[in-house]
Amino acid sequence: MTVAEKIKKIINEEGYKQYVIARKAGMSAKQFNALLNGRKTFTVDYLPQICRAIDKTPSEIFGFSEEKQ
Repeated sequence: MTVAEKIKKIINEEGYKQYVIARKAGMSAKQFNALLNGRKTFTVDYLPQICRAIDKTPSEIFGFSEEKQ
């Protein structure tokens, strides 16, 4: 599953609207939709603002455990 697919899944599971998340992330709804649907390249530069908008950490999106081993 790609990062964009994981973010889409979180948005759907949490009941968010894409345009609201886009606005919170500081981008247009059109740009955000293009990122999520593969029409625009999703780079790591977008991750911090999207994580803040959906109230998740990058570790949560990538499925990493934050526990020290």
